[in-house]
Amino acid sequence: PIIQALGVSRDYELAGETVRAVRSVSLDVHAGEFITLVGASGCGKSTLLNLISGVLAPSAGHIEVAGVNELVSRLGHVSYMQQKDLLLPWRTVSENGRLGLELRGVGATESEAEVAHLAESFGLADVLGSMPWQLSGGMRQRVALLRALLPDNPVLLLDEPFGALDAITRSGLQQWLLNVL
Repeated sequence: PIIQALGVSRDYELAGETVRAVRSVSLDVHAGEFITLVGASGCGKSTLLNLISGVLAPSAGHIEVAGVNELVSRLGHVSYMQQKDLLLPWRTVSENGRLGLELRGVGATESEAEVAHLAESFGLADVLGSMPWQLSGGMRQRVALLRALLPDNPVLLLDEPFGALDAITRSGLQQWLLNVL
């Protein structure tokens, strides 16, 4: 499996009490599979994605991504788009989009070309020089998705990637993902 979780739990301390957000989850995900986590708000879906990505450490259990267990090492194997777009406000759309490529050492010219190419598919070509605060919520969401896709990591985690999108854009991007990934 590309992702393997065995007996994973995560506890939080709230007001002096321990709250278990994720309880003994085990799963295997193989390369090429699409897996959907479904559940009510607050049931631990985002927490589980944070655990798999390496943003959080489990309180119990074991997680491997692409055969790697250590949190920091796992980060290089996972692209993760969280619920919030988390765009850097001091960087343009293009600069936000190429962040993952820059962290991999891809040069500015090559990363700009990759962002520009993908921006066409995402309806962002006309706003590459804009700042995040100049964009609608749906456009910000598309920039965050573009940023997650560009490093081409073996694992792509998407936490409500279409939440801020209108129905037409949502449908188009869902179809794009199915065709490309």
